[in-house]
Amino acid sequence: MKIYNKPYKIYTKYTKYKQKTFVISGGNDSSRALQLFYEMLANLPKNEQRQSYAIVSNTLVEAPNINDFLLKIIKAIIHTQKSIKFPLRLYK
Repeated sequence: MKIYNKPYKIYTKYTKYKQKTFVISGGNDSSRALQLFYEMLANLPKNEQRQSYAIVSNTLVEAPNINDFLLKIIKAIIHTQKSIKFPLRLYK
């Protein structure tokens, strides 16, 4: 499965199931999944967005650049939350 198919697959699952959504991130692959989820949520119309949650942690297994990447995503999400009341809460 190619990476360009992932946002659409995330979108179809997100809109199909109406329960709360949780994303867990801590490593290379899950950090990319969090980024894709964030981008999908940011591109949805407000009426399709619902409260979602992300649990993030440093597994201490990945290279330092992955940790920097994860911190960059976290800062972007926090900034977006404050500026437009984005419906994604982070827990570390």
